[in-house]
Amino acid sequence: KPTRLECMMQDFPKLLQKEMGSEAKVGFTTLDRWLTFSPAKNSLESGIEAVKSGSTAPGTMSSAESDKYIQNTRKLKMAGMIISDENEDKLIFLPGIP
Repeated sequence: KPTRLECMMQDFPKLLQKEMGSEAKVGFTTLDRWLTFSPAKNSLESGIEAVKSGSTAPGTMSSAESDKYIQNTRKLKMAGMIISDENEDKLIFLPGIP
């Protein structure tokens, strides 16, 4: 089973408010999922089943690695680097890697 935090994230601001009173100023930041998170928790077989049942994230080692390459490419493009997609037709698609 996945590791569980000792307190849930939504409880943390309540704890701060309890400890600090009105001085507690708590906020949060939201980012697109591609920029922040790609799990590597499932076997390849479980990941394939997850996608078949409608999940957009298989959560396998290979999909996490692929997501990291996609993330790096997007960040480089956002920084102004010109990255050619002309060789996309030469890509070799492997099972379990989106």
